[in-house]
Amino acid sequence: MEVVWKMRKVNLAMLSALVFTLLLPMLMVPVPVAASPEVKWSPYGPRIDEMVYKMIPDYAVGLSAFELGEIDIVGVYPAHLDRIKESKPIKEWGGEIIRTVGINTLGLIQFNVRDRIGPPFETSPYNVVCDPAIRKAFAHIIDRDAIIHGPLLKGHAIKTTTDVMDIYGDWQNPIRKKIDYETLYPLSFERANAILDAAGYKMGPDGYRTYVVPEKDELGRPYPDAGKTKRLEVEVIALPEAISPVYYSILMQYVEHAKKIGIMVKPDLVTAAILSARVFGTRVFQTYLVGWSMGMYPAFMYTFWHSKEDRWVDATPKGWNWAGVHNATLDGYIDKSQFTTDVAEAKYYQWKMQEITADIVPWVPVYSAVSYTAISGKWKGWVLSYGKYEEPRMPLAMHPLLTDMGWYSVDPATGEEKKLGGTFNGVIGIIPATLNPMNYMWAAEYVVLSRMFNSLTETNPDNIYDTPARIRTLIEDYKFEDILYEGVNSTKVTLYFKKGVKWHDGVPLTAYDLDWTWRYPGHAWKTIRYYVYYVPDIVKTEIPDPYTIIAYIKSRSWLWLEYLLFATPLPMHIFGKVPNPFGDPSRISHPERPDLTQLIGTGRFICVEHVVGKLVRLTWNPEYHFRHPEKGLRLSVTTTPSIKEPIEEDVKISVEVKVTDYLDKAVTDAEVSVSASGPISALFKAEHIGAGTYKATLAGLLPGKYDIGVKAERAIPYGALRGTYAATLSIYPLGLPPPPPPPVGVVALPPAPTLPPAITLPTPVVGIEAVMPQVSLIITAIVVVTLGVLVVKKRRP
Repeated sequence: MEVVWKMRKVNLAMLSALVFTLLLPMLMVPVPVAASPEVKWSPYGPRIDEMVYKMIPDYAVGLSAFELGEIDIVGVYPAHLDRIKESKPIKEWGGEIIRTVGINTLGLIQFNVRDRIGPPFETSPYNVVCDPAIRKAFAHIIDRDAIIHGPLLKGHAIKTTTDVMDIYGDWQNPIRKKIDYETLYPLSFERANAILDAAGYKMGPDGYRTYVVPEKDELGRPYPDAGKTKRLEVEVIALPEAISPVYYSILMQYVEHAKKIGIMVKPDLVTAAILSARVFGTRVFQTYLVGWSMGMYPAFMYTFWHSKEDRWVDATPKGWNWAGVHNATLDGYIDKSQFTTDVAEAKYYQWKMQEITADIVPWVPVYSAVSYTAISGKWKGWVLSYGKYEEPRMPLAMHPLLTDMGWYSVDPATGEEKKLGGTFNGVIGIIPATLNPMNYMWAAEYVVLSRMFNSLTETNPDNIYDTPARIRTLIEDYKFEDILYEGVNSTKVTLYFKKGVKWHDGVPLTAYDLDWTWRYPGHAWKTIRYYVYYVPDIVKTEIPDPYTIIAYIKSRSWLWLEYLLFATPLPMHIFGKVPNPFGDPSRISHPERPDLTQLIGTGRFICVEHVVGKLVRLTWNPEYHFRHPEKGLRLSVTTTPSIKEPIEEDVKISVEVKVTDYLDKAVTDAEVSVSASGPISALFKAEHIGAGTYKATLAGLLPGKYDIGVKAERAIPYGALRGTYAATLSIYPLGLPPPPPPPVGVVALPPAPTLPPAITLPTPVVGIEAVMPQVSLIITAIVVVTLGVLVVKKRRP
């Protein structure tokens, strides 16, 4: 099948849904940074049965829940490390506190630089923060040292004074003085006041400055309250102190310091859902205060601040540029940095971009986290991810996929390891605004969604930048080619999907799902998570078979391969039919499976319950294509008589099968069968006779060698547990002696004899005595040769 896509002008792609999420300080979900004993990772799992994410939008309550053993993991501020070290899950149960240094920038005050608050309509009010003098004044009054060395962080943070953080290495402009906020905007109330004075903001008798609302915008449209004198007030949207104590302390510092330069900061403390709606949904804001967890490369420079990403459809914004930055020179540098295959050239224009954004001041960076995560001694098996820029190498984070696969429980009282089963209790520190993979924004939402969906590949934890070593979760292979398409430098990508991968409802994953995902969540709907990177430039797709897709991208970039391999297909048969694809699918029942919601993926966990404001319950996916091989049924088989010895024809063979699950519990409701494959093929059903034991009787087998197979299957919610057993059986003819046993050990064969000269033998006398032994030898030879052939086949890989 070939589909030609409508061509569009080259547009900036956005950052990957799976590596770019809004971040709360210390997350109240694990954002780790350096390690305790590491385990060798395995892609198979999960070992555990359930993950329950409890919603606790209060940092202090989350700490107490961990101390009481109600949750198994929690992010910890440095101020409370000593307290958590003395907690029962750590001190008595042998838990761990791990440390990671993530790719993030936190505590940012972020500005709306548009001239209007809200949609670009005549009715929207004037936004005084569009004046760069206001933003530069704010940059002068942040005291980073007071935050970092304050009572909560206690020095455990990395001062961040550039738009592109130090962890990005040589992607950061080497001429520091051109991009460093503390060089350009040092802490100085005197300089901040001078900037505001020069911009014409007069100090009023109440200690606050004033401004006059302009008459018209650049398009000649009047502003509401045009010509009116107003007090210089700036509203800052932020999360409450209970959720985010450090961010709240930054907000209070701005309130105090801004007063010294004549600006009234008005905090507006809201929920995560309201912040998302106002900032990312309607743009009705002046400033907001949160942080960002970034991707492997500083691609956020492209997505946040290119003017093409400030798109509106009617009154609805569609792009990532919620700051409203419009700068033609910056746009040019962004395009040159993105649309090249020369990484050195891309870095050079990245440096130029950073010089411009440091002058525009779309935000004010403060710090990057050194994060601590406490893990209860009831659990082991986490896996940490590393990058290539740090020396010595420090872990960046827990690897979501491999940690989920590796978790196993430990009995705190005895130290006994339980490698399979159990419920892991996690925590998210906000009430999610949505669990929709197309438009989520918060890290806590991603933490849940990432358990249910697979991208085409996952990073290798030993080095997340090692593209060839990525774990191929959904694809077997890929091909990436530079081509000319309609005379334009373009890219041809071929993806070969794994066969046998299923959505949670049992429908197979195919190339059509990814094609639909690019077409609708991408091109048609332009969702925040799927109108990304290369997707705007896909002009044609081909599907030569259900497991192969070819995409033609009418541009070239060093980024395309890196981020295309993180593509995350969505289920066409669900999202393509729901009335409102932008709602929360975790709150809506599956159209055909009442035991499921519409939030189905191909991942290791299935969403089975979302109690709004309380918890999200996930259960392991029994049909996961990386399912742990030990997580099934265990079969113990006894035969009477024993099939280890040859058995005479017409003797009935009793087969008893003891079936237990992976928790060693007897299974009484399985379907068990015994098959025999040899001179004839037969299938025998085993009946349950009690206590998890099943019995079948094998009869009517002709002489010869048989492969015996025992299969057991037990239906469970969302799939089945299965177990198999294999053996061989030799049946010899009725009335004949059994064949001799095979020799023990290795028998050295004599050297091959030298052939004598040809001689003529006399014609033998044929009698009954001579014939019978020959028949016996022939029959025996047939059985032994058949045995040998079957053994060879059995042992082949």
